[in-house]
Amino acid sequence: MELLLLDIDSEVEQIISNLCRARSLVCHSVSDIDAALEKLQTCELDAVLLSLSLPVSLSPTLSPTLSPALSSLWSSGAAEAGARSALVRACRARGAAILLLLDDVALLGQLDDETRSAIDDFVLPPHDAAHVGARLDLIVRRRRAEAQLRAAALAKQAFAARVLGMQEAERQHLSRELHDSISQLLLVHRMDAEWLAGQADNEAVHDAAERLCTGLDETLHLVRALAMDLRPPAIDDLGIDSAIETLCGNVARRSRIHCRFEGDRRVRALPEEVAVTMYRIAQEALTNAARHAKCRNIHVQLLQHARSVELRVTDDGVGIAPDRLVDTSSFGLVGMRERAELVGGHVSIQTGPTQGTSIRAMFPHTPHRPGAVNTQAPPREGNP
Repeated sequence: MELLLLDIDSEVEQIISNLCRARSLVCHSVSDIDAALEKLQTCELDAVLLSLSLPVSLSPTLSPTLSPALSSLWSSGAAEAGARSALVRACRARGAAILLLLDDVALLGQLDDETRSAIDDFVLPPHDAAHVGARLDLIVRRRRAEAQLRAAALAKQAFAARVLGMQEAERQHLSRELHDSISQLLLVHRMDAEWLAGQADNEAVHDAAERLCTGLDETLHLVRALAMDLRPPAIDDLGIDSAIETLCGNVARRSRIHCRFEGDRRVRALPEEVAVTMYRIAQEALTNAARHAKCRNIHVQLLQHARSVELRVTDDGVGIAPDRLVDTSSFGLVGMRERAELVGGHVSIQTGPTQGTSIRAMFPHTPHRPGAVNTQAPPREGNP
């Protein structure tokens, strides 16, 4: 664990340095905010310790080695009065905790809401070794707990990605077997039954052969439909837009709901895992709308943005009950969110009792990083 001391009183700095050595913690010390921002960029800091009375000053220009994220904090207008706020936001951007040293708890009232809400802990006088040590131990325990939670989330996400990957591979295998093997066998038997019907002299045998042909036609149609549901070949052969357009047509025929698809010719080729995820979310959203929304119309859009592609499924039905939006047993909604997060995307749901439901799924063009937890765009839900 690494700590940064920013313009701390020399006596307190010595106490903290001794405590860090005793706990095998790395301790850095700087005298101004510029140096603190540079340390945040170059070191994996776990916590920043600063005093409420530190001199608020920034040099006219920040170091060119700062990351774009930290540079943007300065360019956003953080001058002398907002320097501490800039540092706080930099700590948040880098995931560093904030420990504040102050002389009077009333001084917290001088801080703006953003800074006050960002403080993880504070230390009041006397700044003795026992007092400061207890606060440091608390920070260490918190950071370790956070690390364990992150590791557990990564493990859970990696496991989910593997399960879904295996599921999609099995779906693809079954789809090919149904299409290439079982469908071909049924087609051969259909041809035999047709030949038998043509050769039969007995009317009863002829009628039985005709019924057999009809039954084989229905079975062949069902097998092909199952193969399409398991893994539409259009995803691999024609692209995601054609696959979703075909899906809309199938839903319209089965449910007699008007399902309109609106594609975007600018949509680029997507990585396979993103395309399959988008198709599965469209499949789930359309199925839910057809079964539960009591709608007359469904509008499906595929939209190209500068750095992402968006899938939007909107219906004019009765909407989704608020308790279902947060119900973890609603496997359809939960599955859509988790699938999207596994490829770096996110799903948002807007619904109302008279406005229907709009499901928006955003996906990046660039391949996702396996095992990375997506925390950049949490689902936004509520009324439109």
